[in-house]
Amino acid sequence: MIAAATRLFVDQGYEATSIAEISSASGVSNGSIFHHFGNKDGVAVEIFLKERRVYWDAIADAMTAETDPLDGIEAGLRAAFKFLQDYPKLCHFIVSCSTSDWLQRSGTIYTDHSREFMIWIMTWAAPYMAAGRLPKMHPSAFGAMLFGPSGWVTFAIGMDNTDRDPAPILEDLVQMTRKAFSA
Repeated sequence: MIAAATRLFVDQGYEATSIAEISSASGVSNGSIFHHFGNKDGVAVEIFLKERRVYWDAIADAMTAETDPLDGIEAGLRAAFKFLQDYPKLCHFIVSCSTSDWLQRSGTIYTDHSREFMIWIMTWAAPYMAAGRLPKMHPSAFGAMLFGPSGWVTFAIGMDNTDRDPAPILEDLVQMTRKAFSA
C-alpha cells in the first residue's frame, strides 16, 4: 500500500490523490487504510518520513564513509545532490510536504524527525570539533551552514520540478562549505 501511495503522491501530488485511488492502486480497502493511518494526511506523513529518512541515510552513509571531516561534508553534499538528480519527482514531493498544512497539522512529527537527524549530525561532528578538525559552533549554526544552502537549492529546484542541472551549484557549495568549515 505504501509503495502504491508513494507512486500516486509523487506522480500526482498530495491534493490530487485520493484514498480511493490509493485503495484501488494497492488493493487495500479504504477501511484498512483509514484504520491504520486515520486519513490521507496519515498516509502522506508516513511516506514523507520514510522517504526523508532514505534521503538522510544517503547523506549519512556518504559522510561516514570518509575519515576526513571536510571530505565527509563534501560527500554528504554530493549525496544530497545525487539524490536530487536521481529522484527529482520524489524531491519535489518531499519539499512540497515540508511546507504543507497537513504536515503542520501532524504536530511535532516533523520537528522530532528533523531533531533526530540533527542529533546524528552533531554526534558525527563532535569528535572532529573536539580534535580541532572542525570549528566549534552551536548545533543550529552547524546544521544551517551544512544543510541550509543545499536545502535551499533542493527546495528551489524541487518546487520548480524542472530538469535544471545543479552540478555548477554543487561545486560552488562544496568550495564554500570547505572554506566555512576549515578549522
